[in-house]
This record gives sequence, structure tokens and C-alpha cells, in this order.
Amino acid sequence: MEMEALNHTGVKADKHSCVVMMEQTDESAMQIFRYIRLTELTETLLDTVDGRQLELSPVVEISHLSYDEQCAAAEAMERYDCEPSPSQAVRLKKTETGGSAAGGKD
Repeated sequence: MEMEALNHTGVKADKHSCVVMMEQTDESAMQIFRYIRLTELTETLLDTVDGRQLELSPVVEISHLSYDEQCAAAEAMERYDCEPSPSQAVRLKKTETGGSAAGGKD
């Protein structure tokens, strides 16, 4: 189903492809956009998602990082045998994209 979402990223006929995918699957528009966002991941991170070693929510946030930042994140996850929680991934994204990462502890 993820591949179907990736193959339908434009407008088809009079409907946006997201609407078509929502009609063909039980997925929400947001979930379809998350699948599409995964195309921005490095090969290493994409392999870990495909292998179900990482949860979707944090990886979608990591996909907003640059290639080098994603590589560094993947290296740290492998070195320390850990993965970021969704809130940690959001803070990491905000920090790297220039937003405020201030907040409570995780």
C-alpha cells in the first residue's frame, strides 16, 4: 500500500491522487502524506523502516532533516542502539530547521 501512495503523487483526472488513494484504501489523507514523505529518507533509514525497526511517526519527522543530518541520526541510533521517541524527533527537526526546540524533558 505504501508503494501505491508513492505512485500516486499528483492529480489524476478531476481528483487529487490523495483523494483517490483514500477511496481505494482505509488510510487517512495524513497517513498517505506520511508515506509519501518517507521518500525523503536516506537509504539506511528507509531500510530500517521497511524492516519495521523504527516507528513511522519519528521517522517522518527525521525525513525533514538534510541528508547529512539523517546520516548522523542513523549513525547515532545504531551506535547507541536506540531510536528517538516521537517528541524527541519533533524537537530534533525543530532544532535542525531553525525552530525552537525548548520544551519539557522526554
